[in-house]
Amino acid sequence: MKLRDLPLFVHVAGLLFISTLVTQALSIVLLFYSPPPVSELYAVPDIVASLRAPSTEAAKHRLKVSSNTAPPYEQSEDRRARVIGERIAWALSLPSYAIRVTLGWRPGPPWLSLSIAPKASEPPVSASSRSQRLVDVSDLVVAPFQISVRQPDGTWLTAEPSDDGFLIAWRQNIVKWLVASTVLVIGIGYFFARRLTAPLRSFAEAAERLGRDPRAATLAIEGSAEVGVAAQAFNDMKERLRLYVENRTQMIGAIAHDLYTPLQRLAFRLEAAPSDLRTKASADIAEMEAMLNATMAFVRDATGTERCRLELTSIVESVVDNMAETGANVEMEPSPSILIQADAVAVRNLVSNLVVNAVKYGVSATARVFTENSFAVVEVDDNGPGLPIEELARVFEPFYRVERSRSRETGGVGLGLSIVRSIALAHGGNVDLINLPGGGLRARATLPL
Repeated sequence: MKLRDLPLFVHVAGLLFISTLVTQALSIVLLFYSPPPVSELYAVPDIVASLRAPSTEAAKHRLKVSSNTAPPYEQSEDRRARVIGERIAWALSLPSYAIRVTLGWRPGPPWLSLSIAPKASEPPVSASSRSQRLVDVSDLVVAPFQISVRQPDGTWLTAEPSDDGFLIAWRQNIVKWLVASTVLVIGIGYFFARRLTAPLRSFAEAAERLGRDPRAATLAIEGSAEVGVAAQAFNDMKERLRLYVENRTQMIGAIAHDLYTPLQRLAFRLEAAPSDLRTKASADIAEMEAMLNATMAFVRDATGTERCRLELTSIVESVVDNMAETGANVEMEPSPSILIQADAVAVRNLVSNLVVNAVKYGVSATARVFTENSFAVVEVDDNGPGLPIEELARVFEPFYRVERSRSRETGGVGLGLSIVRSIALAHGGNVDLINLPGGGLRARATLPL
């Protein structure tokens, strides 16, 4: 079994597993191979200078000095903090309990900080003992820290490293790794997603082709197991629809064809009927024959499959010229050359029906051709009274006529617009009627480019 034939569940589970594996692998690489963040070092003499002259020395030594009514954190015991506090107290000629040193300070909740400082109740350490103890420590303080000095008025002067912003060097490296890993995982996910959704796109394209032509090619059965089952079901449905449409269309054509024989016999027998009766019956027979001819034309146009590359504008111009030669008031606006893939006879019938309807019911016709999005558009305007809103959709129904007399002198049999819509839908387009603001009706047919 090929990988693509596995169930869709396996594909999705594999995508999640591989994405998680890649993410964890990149995190391990970041953890073990990225350099640790480099701590900033501050000299104790620089801190002392900044506490003595905050306005001039603090910025020079990258320190921030502020005055507070109380130190930020509670003090706690730590030998290094005690030694640093004693050295600063000695340099400032202050008792050690007036100095509070907090190492490992970070902005945030108190439980995330390590606060270390000498107790205020401890007695001062002698100078000789202080000097003996200071030789055991470095003259440097590692950031972050807070060093506070109590002032005579009871406030605290606090020195701490200045804020260099959120994205300091080591954080920038982490962000770069995260961005790189995210791009890599997105690329892998996109590749898998394309593979998973490709059969769905094929389904959509096959459904669109089926809407245009029931004889369209079958859908290739490939993809996951579930997609293969769905593709087979789709192909079976398409075949059943094709047979259903063809059988119904052939049945209608056969019925229309077989009705010609009894009509001809009826016309022959009417020869012996009285003159007035023969005249009326002959008119009815002629109308029935016209309906049968229209039905047969409808069947032929609905089943036409001879698709080829056509120049649509030339077809419209030919229909307009032929109508103008008969004395009809019809013209065509200048239009660009547009190529489509369609059945030539069917498209010509579509255009002819639109132009004939415009001349018959609207006195004159003006045609134009242009493109809109991915469709070729044929518009035919007339100068007639238009149609009521409720009739704009119903006129496309077979044998429906706005003129109720059913007289062939005032209209056809009601299949012209049905044929137009059938042809447009068979090619993947559509047709609509629009009442123009200044009067008249616009027939608008669309065909895919």
